[in-house]
Amino acid sequence: MKALIILYLSIISLNAICQNQDNYDLLIASGGIPFSSFYEINNEGNNNRTDSFYYYNDWQKADLYLKSKMITLPCRFNIQRGLLEVKWNKNNLVLTSKNIDSVLFKEANTVFVYEQMLRSLVQVVVNGEFKLLKEFTLKTNKADYNPSLNIGNKYDSYSVIYQYYIKHNNSVCLISNRKSIKGCLSNIGFSRNDFKKIRMNEASLKELTQQLNN
Repeated sequence: MKALIILYLSIISLNAICQNQDNYDLLIASGGIPFSSFYEINNEGNNNRTDSFYYYNDWQKADLYLKSKMITLPCRFNIQRGLLEVKWNKNNLVLTSKNIDSVLFKEANTVFVYEQMLRSLVQVVVNGEFKLLKEFTLKTNKADYNPSLNIGNKYDSYSVIYQYYIKHNNSVCLISNRKSIKGCLSNIGFSRNDFKKIRMNEASLKELTQQLNN
């Protein structure tokens, strides 16, 4: 009996190892690049760099949907590079956005998808027939220190820029001001008074998109 239990546990362990290897191979086949190779190619030194900005600073458990399979594992979205970093034992990988269908960060229930028309990984703020998408970019504020006057910033600083889009069918509209919203939605029955109520912030745009889906 003891021998059968050991055999059973050995088979389970072997299956788990094979499954892990299959998942790792799938990540590599989907364009995964080991940290050391990617950051060496891009001249970024060691893996403990401090020049990257993340949607979450810590690794977050996520459902990663590739073209043919879903894998659950720790991930983080690198805003600076516009790519997903995947924690895989000691062999952490970098995945370019175009190889990803979607990512669900489970704890925060936050979804990112690869938007073909924008060629980037974007957050789905509102899902439905009308989608509100949020794109992240990093702006570099260059140092402007004047030693003679001892004024200005000695070092570069960075800020995350959010850009919102409304997607309907195969159309993706950039929302930069209320006029742009009117241009996107002018053919679906919104009145002039409706546009006056819209504010250029996420809460108002979220409410608008939810209204469109009702």
